[in-house]
Amino acid sequence: MVMKIKSECYICRKFGPDMIKSCSHPFLDLLDQILEHCPQLREKKKDLLLILSELYRNALEHGVLELAAVLNNDLNTIEKYFIGKKRAIENLRSGWIKICLNFNQFFKKGNIIIRIEDSGDGFDYRSENAFEPDSRTPNGRGIILVKSLCNKLEFFGNGNTVQAVYCFDL
Repeated sequence: MVMKIKSECYICRKFGPDMIKSCSHPFLDLLDQILEHCPQLREKKKDLLLILSELYRNALEHGVLELAAVLNNDLNTIEKYFIGKKRAIENLRSGWIKICLNFNQFFKKGNIIIRIEDSGDGFDYRSENAFEPDSRTPNGRGIILVKSLCNKLEFFGNGNTVQAVYCFDL
């Protein structure tokens, strides 16, 4: 049996250096547009913000800015990491992040497919320990949190594209 889509909304935007520099969360407008289309989804806003924030932050820090995650490993280097991030954003001249949100409603159920792509080189998401967090460091915990909220999380290409599927009941 094929489920017919009762409602659908697709929004996609590409953010370049100027938008990345001027707005710390450019995806908020996209999420608000989805919530306007489906107001009953507002109760899921916290989960959606958490998913979008983490995936956007990864795309920005590790994709566009090419910051080394190893600096974010402990209290001795985390300050250096944030100073480097601030400088990298201030000096950003190229790069982009593309965010696509696809809302689908099937009567009393629905999903949002969140796809984020960045201009970075990506990473080896196929390696065995790509998502194994070290209990002594904060690295990798964001992706594990996103996985716990989503029904599906996949990486594509060279690791610079991620797609999360968040399913919900209305």
